[in-house]
Amino acid sequence: MHQILYLSTLSREISEADLLALLAQSRDYNRQHTITGLLLHGQGHFMQLLEGEASTVQALYARIQADTRHEQVTTLRAHEGGQRCFPAWAMAYYSLREPVDWPRSFLPLNQRLVERCQTWAPLHPELEPLHAFALQALPYHLRDALRF
Repeated sequence: MHQILYLSTLSREISEADLLALLAQSRDYNRQHTITGLLLHGQGHFMQLLEGEASTVQALYARIQADTRHEQVTTLRAHEGGQRCFPAWAMAYYSLREPVDWPRSFLPLNQRLVERCQTWAPLHPELEPLHAFALQALPYHLRDALRF
């Protein structure tokens, strides 16, 4: 089982109708390809966890990265092995309407954290296990924080 967790900025606003259509299309695709996961949307951002067979998840992620609705697609975690966080959800969805809704003020805090970890990694290799553990635990924290 392969997981990819990413964060992106929307290139333009998305209407409620377009978002619902995207969710329906994504859920159909994910069911056909045995992909599970979670989509968070709010304040002009998407954060999504994709889970499934590695080549299938990577192919979908490549399509997402090329999708013009996204900018600044940042991979937060890519992991092989373990169990699915959302085994019953072709695409769980949560709308984050207020900035405080993002778990622990996730945006832009997480972007700064990712940038800092990338900067610190060459200087402090002893911190790599801590960074790896934090990224590994993130999908489970999201699941628990959003009560899925």
